[in-house]
Amino acid sequence: LKEYCRIINIPSQLRRTDIQELIHIEIPDLIRYDNHADRSPIAWPIPIGKTNATFSMRVKMSYEFWTWFKRTGYRHLNELNTKNNWNMRLIQEKSLFNKDKENLCLYVRNKIKQLYQSHGKAPIPMKIERDHIQLKNIGTFDPIVLGKRLNISFEDWHGISLNALIDDKIRKEGGLKHLGPLELPGLGAENTHEEGSITRKRPFEESHLSTIPEESVKRKPNREA
Repeated sequence: LKEYCRIINIPSQLRRTDIQELIHIEIPDLIRYDNHADRSPIAWPIPIGKTNATFSMRVKMSYEFWTWFKRTGYRHLNELNTKNNWNMRLIQEKSLFNKDKENLCLYVRNKIKQLYQSHGKAPIPMKIERDHIQLKNIGTFDPIVLGKRLNISFEDWHGISLNALIDDKIRKEGGLKHLGPLELPGLGAENTHEEGSITRKRPFEESHLSTIPEESVKRKPNREA
């Protein structure tokens, strides 16, 4: 998974003829990124401006790198700036987490549409708002919670793992173990949960969310209304 961010106010003394070496090796080393399994934490540099003292670039970063930077790396960068009197900053253009949470909403919404279509019925009105799915006259749901209550398998979800996307509040309250089924209007429980539909039960649904395996990260669901 790669997503754009900006590295701004890079000191001119770091300018290199081989800009790839600066991006791939030197900057991660300077802020002490130690995940050696992540072979391309920062890539695809595009110059976006310069002054006499600094320059800036638009780059792509891995999810692993950004997660580490938010938790630890920003402190290393602050220390580096203080030590050298720099003001280098790394700015994410759009949250990877929020983007995939929105994509997960689209995924679950499409699954609900497919379920209605498989029974020859029009789906109920649905709206995505602030990384949640609103079902008219029913309520607003976290997409993972809604998927669990509808027994959706997530077997063809190709975004960030569900473990990474679950809200901390839900995790602290015990994960998804105690959620009951949700009956969709016009379908009935026997249709919402029937065997062989898109909501086929998966083994991880009977256990804590931490047992959900890591998924691949290619995506994007269709944004049909």
